Amino acid sequence: MPNVERIAARIEREGQLISVGGETGEGPITAYVQAVVRGYRAEELVNDIDQGDREVTIAPIALLAAGFPRAPERLDKVGIDGGEATVQSCETRKLRGAPAMHIVQVRGG
Repeated sequence: MPNVERIAARIEREGQLISVGGETGEGPITAYVQAVVRGYRAEELVNDIDQGDREVTIAPIALLAAGFPRAPERLDKVGIDGGEATVQSCETRKLRGAPAMHIVQVRGG
């Protein structure tokens, strides 16, 4: 049965290094974490998802360990493969009440 640590380990193993940047109460912060990045399939291009958008899956415990104290928010920046994308939305999925993964929609970069 999956748990939060196993989900984080899978993202670490299968992911690539990205940066997440945003503002906190103490000023700007950037964290570097492993994340699984994929493009959306044609049938997923609905509502606010545009062609070229990507889905970035981040483990909340990895983000916290890297010094980023919150989930990514709209207009935060995500560095992927040398480009910079902008967060459009973030859905945090929980497992037995604990945050297990952030599913982040990014645009650009």
